[in-house]
Amino acid sequence: MSSITADTRFTRFLIILIGQLLSRVGCGLSAFALGVHVYQNSGSATAYSMLLLSAFLPSVLLNPIGGVLADRYDRKLLMIISDTGAACSIVFIMIMLQLDLVSLWPAYGGLLASSICMSLHSPAFKASVTDLIDPKDYARAGGLIQLAEASRFLISPILAAVLLSRFSLTVVLAVDVITFAAAVVTVALIRGRTSAQPVRSDPIHVYRDLRAALSYITGRPAILQLLLLASSLTCFTGVLQSLFGPMILSFADERTFGMIQSTAALGMILSSLFIGMVQRGADQKTILSAALTAAAVSFTCIGLYEDAAVITIAAFVFFTTLPFVNTALEVLFRLAIDQQMQGRVWSIISCVSQLGLLLALALTGFCADRLSVTCTGPSGPWIAGGANGLLLVLSGGPFILLALLGLPSLRSRHTCPTAA
Repeated sequence: MSSITADTRFTRFLIILIGQLLSRVGCGLSAFALGVHVYQNSGSATAYSMLLLSAFLPSVLLNPIGGVLADRYDRKLLMIISDTGAACSIVFIMIMLQLDLVSLWPAYGGLLASSICMSLHSPAFKASVTDLIDPKDYARAGGLIQLAEASRFLISPILAAVLLSRFSLTVVLAVDVITFAAAVVTVALIRGRTSAQPVRSDPIHVYRDLRAALSYITGRPAILQLLLLASSLTCFTGVLQSLFGPMILSFADERTFGMIQSTAALGMILSSLFIGMVQRGADQKTILSAALTAAAVSFTCIGLYEDAAVITIAAFVFFTTLPFVNTALEVLFRLAIDQQMQGRVWSIISCVSQLGLLLALALTGFCADRLSVTCTGPSGPWIAGGANGLLLVLSGGPFILLALLGLPSLRSRHTCPTAA
């Protein structure tokens, strides 16, 4: 591996990333289309949130097991297996739709199965990035990974809205299956050209391996503090994910919803491109502090007005700052973790940081449905966004406090090195 140039290694990373980008677009198509399908057939923010929960819960809870496997077996093979299984889960939903089932359970069940498969994918992919590239390219890779993630918000909503207006939900899901196939092909192409990490021959002891990873994390204050920040961020993001769709669909149609999502996510695309093409050797702690503060303020503004233009501008700012936050966190984490611990530690980081997201998805929709009958006064809603907007504004306060009060301690402590 050491005889291969850094540029060659980064090129191979880009090949895998192309497949992941296509797969993210496909996942975004399914998520948008199924979300619209569930909300239009139920009219419930709780049902919408439960769909999101179905897509996240298994992958979060099973991530640690995926991390153990990623440190023992071929990480690229695990990615191929997980993508294949996720594609089969989407095919299951397509079959159920063809049977004209009125119930929403196939959507929930299919996404649950897909999420189980993806619990293998996340730690394997995270660790594979460290295998493939030099540390000096961590920030660039992080920016490009954010670009792939952003594509599901920019490209997917508009494409899904167009497809739904002309074709059936089944067609949208079929496109997702094709993108999974593309992801499998790109990983298979690169797998034979790279050296796999050493495979451990000792028996698997999930509990022992995870306990070792937990001890590794708890013994390093740098990782613990970053984990607290990441968990808080995912919690606030979960609140936005739960409320954003129902809030817009309460006064606009799905085409407007798709346009707002895509326009807002353009900021994520632009900032991800900037990071991937330009950023190198920057002070990641300073970037994290500034970006998280801007994200907190824009997050709060999204819920203030029931106006598509205002929501789009605020969401644009939020999505613009998000890649800087996520990339800074990823670089700081990656530099603080030893290579042989990458799979397990990343899986625990993903699991713990996503617990806040799960809590938000489980409770936010329920709270919004209950508040909708109490937050309206004689002259109308307390705030223009109604119950959904009120919850966003109430969540924005702690978010701003976290950015203003929690980050100075990170910047003042030399907890881990900056990217080279």
